[in-house]
Amino acid sequence: MVQRSRAAVSFHGAGDRPGRLGRAPYRPATFREDVGTVAPRRDPARGQCGVAAPRTGDPQLHRRGLSGQFPVPGASPHPRRCRPLRHARAGSGSGFSETGRSTRACDLLPDRRGDGDRVRHAEGSKPVRLDLALVIPVHDDLPGLTRLVGEARQNGLFRQIIVVDDASPLPVPAMEGVTLCRLPDNRGAGAARNAGLDLVDCTHVLFLDADDTLLPELSRLTEHLAETPNFDLCQFKYAQSSELRHGHWGQPDYDEAVWAEAGLSLARHKVLSPAQRHLIAQTANYPWNKICRTEFLRAEGIRFMEIPLHNDLAFHWRVLSRAKTVIASDRICTYHRVHTGRAHLTNRRGHERLCVFDALDTVRRELAPLDPDWHAAFAAFASGLVTWARQGLDEASLDQFDRLSDQFFENMKETGFPPARSDKF
Repeated sequence: MVQRSRAAVSFHGAGDRPGRLGRAPYRPATFREDVGTVAPRRDPARGQCGVAAPRTGDPQLHRRGLSGQFPVPGASPHPRRCRPLRHARAGSGSGFSETGRSTRACDLLPDRRGDGDRVRHAEGSKPVRLDLALVIPVHDDLPGLTRLVGEARQNGLFRQIIVVDDASPLPVPAMEGVTLCRLPDNRGAGAARNAGLDLVDCTHVLFLDADDTLLPELSRLTEHLAETPNFDLCQFKYAQSSELRHGHWGQPDYDEAVWAEAGLSLARHKVLSPAQRHLIAQTANYPWNKICRTEFLRAEGIRFMEIPLHNDLAFHWRVLSRAKTVIASDRICTYHRVHTGRAHLTNRRGHERLCVFDALDTVRRELAPLDPDWHAAFAAFASGLVTWARQGLDEASLDQFDRLSDQFFENMKETGFPPARSDKF
């Protein structure tokens, strides 16, 4: 087991989900069928009430949620009495519950405006918007792309919508209000995002995948960011479908534990200290929970790696380690779908997974000149990621994976990084 350092969240011991950093114990709420309420249990790692939905059927999504906490589909505004979830007609696929209320993911969140926001808009002043571009890489997912572009056009938050078609078998057609770029060869999401970044002429940029969903909280976040001068990066919270399957709304527990460790569980709009950055860097290396200043990315030469998997890993560490000002927000602004089945590239467990060491070694070399707290943070992150990547790996790839792993951690040691893993998996 890896011991806690001043910059590293401790690695898991037995009984926790393998390969994840800072995984908080699962604390489901209790559902009382006799009175039809959900009683949330206090989760110290989250610093708030974590509420679970009833386990019967598939949870459907509604607007109302817990005010000031993670909104829970179907929950009442009172933190101690919550409505049970309603369920849509089996197989209806209509996006609406039996009551006729929308169950679309874009309708998930309540509008959590503060008192100051209510006063300002009551007086009729027009909110200031961030000059924001949306870059969407896509390969063979026209339905998802069409939905996401429709959401982006409807909410009016983006001056530019850039779609990069990564050589889909059926080319993406032209869309109104969309800058479309088609790559001649299928080069992966990293190359597609880089091509999209080259076309951005807005001051800030957000990267989403075609199967992601924009949530209403993004509007409030961009209003705050428009009034925040000279920030290079804003990392916000996201919701993930794997948590919703268990009746929870928000990030996975391992990310929530890191936010709690950094004292950011309820950080509406906070500039991070160096110590907080070291911790937040250990969250999952996703691109869809970050708004970046375009000129910062270009001045620092920050790009995505063009490899089959883990192409966003180096981007994650580059922006967090090089930005002058990093803002954290607890607003849940995007919803990410986690796919099951090996047909999806992210779930491949063959030789494609070996490129994780290309990404990790790139970050190791780039972080080597930085201070020991960055070393400790990356050592803990790498330990968890390598352990997770080995889970379920095809047997034919295990020997090569273990050789590359041993070489990587030997390089870490020689570069001055602290030991952050046991000698055996």
